[in-house]
Amino acid sequence: LGDSISSQEATMSEVSAAANAAVGAAAEVVPDTAQGSEASDELAEITLPFAAVKRIVRSAAPGTRFSREAFAGLHRIAQAFICFATDRALHEARVDAEKGKKTAKSKAAQQTVRRTLSTEHVMRFLTVEMPPIAKKIATLFPEMMPAEFKPAGVKLLEQLQEQERAATAAAAAAPVSGLLW
Repeated sequence: LGDSISSQEATMSEVSAAANAAVGAAAEVVPDTAQGSEASDELAEITLPFAAVKRIVRSAAPGTRFSREAFAGLHRIAQAFICFATDRALHEARVDAEKGKKTAKSKAAQQTVRRTLSTEHVMRFLTVEMPPIAKKIATLFPEMMPAEFKPAGVKLLEQLQEQERAATAAAAAAPVSGLLW
């Protein structure tokens, strides 16, 4: 129990650090009156759409009223979480790239190592650091998940569909006996 609490505290401190980094990054980009609309455009490029965050918040708690400050705080938290999730997923991608370089013998094989951030990278870090969130995301978006992260029920349904397809293909391929022409 003590290990899980310290693990949660470590995760929370990492999220807090990511939030502080996001706040610092946003503060650096906040437009100065002397900078004009150019800095405003830069800020718009790195922020989430405020309307989308409002829609998500309202759908999560229907019938609840939120102040403008609450929306602004949740907007900032969403930005910090995205920065944190991206950083951890990039770390997983780097680990994959290093493994690929170590196992690859030739130059051509080393160049084929994927450098694309994927759902697998995100789910790997979420499964280790935030299992309830990983489970919820896998449940909400099973079609986007790699096989190892899909919920058990979805895996069983996919197996059933494969068995039905195989049975249909076998029935179509079998000769029909008893018909005389």
